[in-house]
Amino acid sequence: MPQPFTIQLPIKHVQLGVRLTQVIIALASGITVIGMIVLAVATFMMSDSKFRADHGLDNTSSSFASTPQQSTAQLASQTSSGEMAVVPTVRVVADKQEITVGEKAQLSWEATDDPSLCVASDDWSGDKQSKGNEDVGPLDKAQNYIFTLTCSTKSGTGFGATSVAVKSAAEATPTTPEVPTTPNTGSGNAAQRPKVTFSVSPTSVKVGAAATLRWSVANNPTGCTAGDSWSGGKAASGSQSTGNFGTAGTRTYSLTCVNGAGSETARVSVNVTANAPVVPAPVVSLSISPTAITAGSAATLSWSVANNPSVCTASGAWSGGKAASGSQSVSQAGSGTFTYTLSCSNSGGSGARSVTLTVNPAPVYCGGKPGCYGRSALAAHATPGNCWSWNGDWVINLSSYAPVHKGGASAGSLESSAATCNHDMNAILRGAAGISGYRDKRGNAVFTHKPETYSNSGASALAGYRVGYYDPAKP
Repeated sequence: MPQPFTIQLPIKHVQLGVRLTQVIIALASGITVIGMIVLAVATFMMSDSKFRADHGLDNTSSSFASTPQQSTAQLASQTSSGEMAVVPTVRVVADKQEITVGEKAQLSWEATDDPSLCVASDDWSGDKQSKGNEDVGPLDKAQNYIFTLTCSTKSGTGFGATSVAVKSAAEATPTTPEVPTTPNTGSGNAAQRPKVTFSVSPTSVKVGAAATLRWSVANNPTGCTAGDSWSGGKAASGSQSTGNFGTAGTRTYSLTCVNGAGSETARVSVNVTANAPVVPAPVVSLSISPTAITAGSAATLSWSVANNPSVCTASGAWSGGKAASGSQSVSQAGSGTFTYTLSCSNSGGSGARSVTLTVNPAPVYCGGKPGCYGRSALAAHATPGNCWSWNGDWVINLSSYAPVHKGGASAGSLESSAATCNHDMNAILRGAAGISGYRDKRGNAVFTHKPETYSNSGASALAGYRVGYYDPAKP
């Protein structure tokens, strides 16, 4: 949290009590030189005492006070008569130093010496009375808000400021203590030496973030030097970023300013805390084998999830909670394309992976009509298996039905499943091979059929019969 502060710049009244006319009169009256000196000192002391009484000052010096939640500054200027003119002292206070996003804060302020104009700036705006209060907000961003009020009189201008830290709900309770304000130290004349106002905002940050240093110095410093966690000469007022912090720890910044009356040093500190460990989101690996099956068959899903998932859930064509690794057999009764998705999450995020399974229709075994797969599909199977043939649009199982050859075979000659399924039908039809037990009407075991027979046209001597092999894996 930024450390609010109050500062009043001291005012030194010096008035010479001896006028030239008094000297002339004194000489004319025969007053000695010693008497003239006594008169001058007495006049100065009376004039100085009257000035202090008129302005409520003690007989030592002006005061420096530190008050939480506010800051004031007062500038002095010299009038044409030689006296120091007092300008307004402005005090701005916030009722809360820290709030949560969406909340309001109330500002109260008061300016002395009846200023003719007061203007709000930074995170509020508009003309203001010399005294009042006002709600600001709701403040909807997690950041540090600064509220400054500048008031003017004929003699000069003064300003005051306060800050309100707005945090997100998760950050509302600080995990690190506030950095205490360190009193300024100095040497020389306390009233006339430089008066250093130095602040840092915010006072607690995470690694990788930055803070802003702000300062102003009264009583005409001849030089200002940065120390501790920064360095170099500095102007009498300004602001500077600390830069992003790379490591955790406490950083201290000092500013020392000097003039002919002495020196003063102010210090501020920033708590830099480590970020919470970054948790990587789960990485899901999911596969299926095989990627295509027939209805009623099964495939296997296999998966593994990296980065310690806290929960994994299946969706799509499967469901339920799943472990971080495993395998599962899956099947589908119907045909189509099915998607299997596995989603996993942890505090770092979530991850998901999907795979698809193609399910083809199961083969239909036909003993009658119509044809199950068509002639070209059946003819393409060359691996011996169950023996089938077709006749037009009918499919015939030769294991249970042996058709009579209609091409003029010898009496009792059949195309039996045992004979036909073990021979090359193309060679048989072209007369290059025969079928055991088969003879044509001339008694030939080998007979070259006409091309119409090869193509199963209407003039085929076999009247449309063809024989092939059925392979369950190739419907």
